[in-house]
Amino acid sequence: MSTVVTLIAAEKFQGTEIADLEAFFKERNILISKVQEINDHVADFFTDDFLSDLAPEFSTYRNTNKVDLVVQPTANRQKKLAVFDMDSTLIINECIDLMAAKAGVEKQVAAITEQAMMGNLDFTASLTKRVALLKGIPVSIYKEVIEKITLTEGTKELCANLKRNNVKLAVVSGGFQPIVDWIKDLLGLDYAFANDLVDDGKTLAGVTAGRIVDGSMKAQLLREIAEKEGLTPEQAVAVGDGSNDLPMMGVAGFGIAWHAKPKVRKEAPSQLNSKSLNDVLYILGYN
Repeated sequence: MSTVVTLIAAEKFQGTEIADLEAFFKERNILISKVQEINDHVADFFTDDFLSDLAPEFSTYRNTNKVDLVVQPTANRQKKLAVFDMDSTLIINECIDLMAAKAGVEKQVAAITEQAMMGNLDFTASLTKRVALLKGIPVSIYKEVIEKITLTEGTKELCANLKRNNVKLAVVSGGFQPIVDWIKDLLGLDYAFANDLVDDGKTLAGVTAGRIVDGSMKAQLLREIAEKEGLTPEQAVAVGDGSNDLPMMGVAGFGIAWHAKPKVRKEAPSQLNSKSLNDVLYILGYN
């Protein structure tokens, strides 16, 4: 089976990164049929050799050389659907933490969020606890939070480039619907799903309505979006940073953990720790 290994430097190649990886493969009798330098910090290495046994060595190589190595089949590399988490992925913020700061319960909510993202606390239970702490906050909080949001570097470029290649785009978030709707409009996404918070028109009630967007729901939504677009889940890529993103990575054709927690990096199909989210574009074989 033909395989591509994408080498991604944090910022720019310093001179020997490509030669070093070529030497790594040569030492292990791996025949590289082609090396394609994509830009100043990304290069593809193509091979027909079997690489699964090298997974532990790839992990060591990443850590030692401070680079990303993304290994995947060349077949079906160019996905037609990209599904993103929002908090700490498309944006650098955790929106519920911003809301909690306004309510004066920032430390309590942040502690619960961290445990959930580490996979040490059930997401639905943690969401219920966090949302309850937001009871009584004016609904104007959504506008205030949006004003504080900062997009992750490369988010706008990535979405524009994927759209140019006719890739459908979705955000599936454990956050809140008014905020993902804003992100959808800002980036020109095709779909946006998140949790709905109950309010009386003036203040939040401290409870959710409808289905909870946890890990299993993210996976289900990916399947639903793919079906609506006439695609299979294998034609999708899932990108996120938390343990609740692993289920959708598991059902997608490929998954990318973006600056993720150690547990997520270990279990995800691949990881990306570079400066720009736009590097997802090159992992998918687009430019």
